[in-house]
Amino acid sequence: MYVRECSQTDSGKLTLVVSGMLWNRSLVMKDLETESLWSHLLGRAMEGKLEGTALETLPSTMVDWKTWKADHPDTTVLALDRTSQKFLRSLHDELPRFVLGLRSPSAAKAYPFPALKKEGALNDTFDGTPVVLFFRPDSAGGRAFERKTADRELSFQVDRQRQQQRFMDRETGSVWNPETGTCEQGPLQGNALEEIPAIISFGKAWKAFYPDSESYRPGAEKR
Repeated sequence: MYVRECSQTDSGKLTLVVSGMLWNRSLVMKDLETESLWSHLLGRAMEGKLEGTALETLPSTMVDWKTWKADHPDTTVLALDRTSQKFLRSLHDELPRFVLGLRSPSAAKAYPFPALKKEGALNDTFDGTPVVLFFRPDSAGGRAFERKTADRELSFQVDRQRQQQRFMDRETGSVWNPETGTCEQGPLQGNALEEIPAIISFGKAWKAFYPDSESYRPGAEKR
């Protein structure tokens, strides 16, 4: 998800649509204001008047409606026209095909879905920042957060004693919500982790767009 603002247009905002083209088997967008072509995976204009312009990345998630509604009871829904294709949960059943990618101006790293599913809460360090990636197998969605709060570095694990998927930090035993990054119970209740934008992608596409990306290897995480 990106902020669609651009100082190089008259209105300061862009209207992005599907161009109908693919680049490295990945969606190409087009803005109606300048007809520049954009990579949805890079969030950057690849051709046209705005070539080289990058949009600001916002955190987003893929989650089932029941879980989202429970965490955000006052949420609103964007109603779009249905297409002839149905988006099915089974699309993500082939876990080895997918990664959760992190990127910064100086680094990129891919976390394979099988490793995320096995760990549930994967503690690591990315570009010098201690991070945790939470994965929900029920919706095949993941989110990334800085695992530092209240002036201390935390490490996380699945709280398997709870019916609803929650995570606990090993340092205090506090319970955390993986969708909101907030502490719901324990000594750190009321604290919140800072979310890091993460992108769900086909592994092959991520490697094509980020050829120098590091790949997570089990056993190498920083706890």
